Formats: sequence, C-alpha cells, structure tokens
Amino acid sequence: MTKRIALWSVCLVVVLSALPAWAGFYTEHQTVVPNPITQQTITKTVRAWHDGKKFKKENPLNGETIIIDLDSDMVYGVNYNAKTFWQLKSDEYQRLATIQLFAMGVTANPDGTITVSDNLFTPTGKTKTVEGKNAYEVNINYPPVPNVPAGQGMKTSIWMSEDVKLPKEKLIDELRISLNNPKGPEYKKFFAQWRKLDGYPVQTETTLSTPKGEIKSTETLKVYRKEKIPASAFKVPKGYKKTVDPITRLQQMQRQMMERRQQQQQGGTAGGLGAPPPQGGKEKRVKKAGAK
Repeated sequence: MTKRIALWSVCLVVVLSALPAWAGFYTEHQTVVPNPITQQTITKTVRAWHDGKKFKKENPLNGETIIIDLDSDMVYGVNYNAKTFWQLKSDEYQRLATIQLFAMGVTANPDGTITVSDNLFTPTGKTKTVEGKNAYEVNINYPPVPNVPAGQGMKTSIWMSEDVKLPKEKLIDELRISLNNPKGPEYKKFFAQWRKLDGYPVQTETTLSTPKGEIKSTETLKVYRKEKIPASAFKVPKGYKKTVDPITRLQQMQRQMMERRQQQQQGGTAGGLGAPPPQGGKEKRVKKAGAK
C-alpha cells in the first residue's frame, strides 16, 4: 500500500474531447514521497512536457520517464541513466492508468470501465498561499474501500489557484492522453467535474492513514511556462536497450508465485518439508559408521 500511494501521488497530476493542438507547455513540480523500502521521504523535482497529443513526465520513485505519444499509439518508459526503455501500446498502458485513477476517487471496474461519483470534489472553505499564489482547498471524495476500518485509508487535498495562468484544458488533455483518449459517459462526467473547478492545481497533499501511523506525500507546482518543445523530446534515444514492460513483469511475477506454490504443494506430499526421512538414507549410514 505504501508503494501504491507513492505511485498514485505522482500520477495525480498526470492527466484530450476534441484534442486541441495547444502550444507546448513545460512544468516543474517539487514532489515529496515516502521511499517504499526505508519509509524515509524523498524530495525531487519532477519535470513534465506537453504538446498536442504527446505527454512526458518523470517518475521520482524509479528514475523512469514516461512518454505517451497518441500520434503513434505508443507509451515508453525511459531510464536515461541506464540507457534502457520499455514500450506498450496505448490501449495496454490504459489498463495501468485506469487503476491509478483510484487516487482521484474513481473506481476501476473489473471489466475495464470506471465508476465516477456525482460529487467527486468538496470545497472545504480553507485558503492558503502556495508559492506566492492564493489558493483554496477541495477534498477528493473517495468511495468506501472494503476491509478498511473507519478513520483509515486515503485523504487527498487539492489546492487550486486562479493566479496560475495555465488553461484548464491543459490539465484535462493530460488526463485524456494518459488514459488513451477514453470515451463514455463516466469519463465525460469525470472531466466535467474537473472543468467546474476554478483555477489550476498548485499543490496536492495525500495522506494515508494506517495502523502504524500516517504516510504523507505532496506535489507542488514550482515552474510553468509555454514553450516550443522539439519532437525529439518525445522519442527514445537511439542505442537504448529494450527491457521488459511493467505489465509483462507483473505477469512473470504472478507465474513465478504460482510455480512456487505448486512446488511447495508437491514437495509437501513427496519428500517435502513435512515428509519423513527416506529409508536407507544418510541417517542409516551414519549409524553404521558409528557402530562397532
């Protein structure tokens, strides 16, 4: 769960009805997330580029940069330090992106559809200054989660500001790009509720309450500007080595777990941990060696 909240919080601002050809945009966020292993916080600058049907954003947890290109119907995960990359078709990546919508209060159904409440956001009336910008708070209304006690679970506050001169459609377009430009009434409802909010998100605060305490993460808008982005920014550099994509990795892990379980079951009934030592084995030879 800790790893998922860190990933969800990064994905919270990763987000085309007619897919308009906006000029390019560049943003920087300061992201503070918990390390999934040490539980210590990690503070990093996360950069993002958006131009038309292309979107690129860094992942502060694993060192990868996600590149989504709907013109070519491809998604890439690039590790510039290791000079490696993986790739997926946009509709395959959509499966991952849809699951991550839980961080926005959306329920992903087993058949691939989503369910969106009619009241996704609730203004709290609270205000504060974020990076010199006047902002107001809205909370995400999460659906009930089975087997999660009251008082535990996730809480997300989004601080919106009208002082940020970025078009609302930029945010909605990024959501559409990451979701492979989805259709349907639930997606329409989802985007419509974002449009109703005044301003642009300047900070997102996520808190996960667990029996061991609270785990917090934040993402704060630091830099934003309109700029021309070269086409090469959305391409995998030449010479990079292709690696296994995250969906295949997950499938491999599931197979390995099933194989281990089968081996344990088979071992338990034929010479496994619960079986008696075989007759005529080592135990018998040791006795013989010590006999007079």
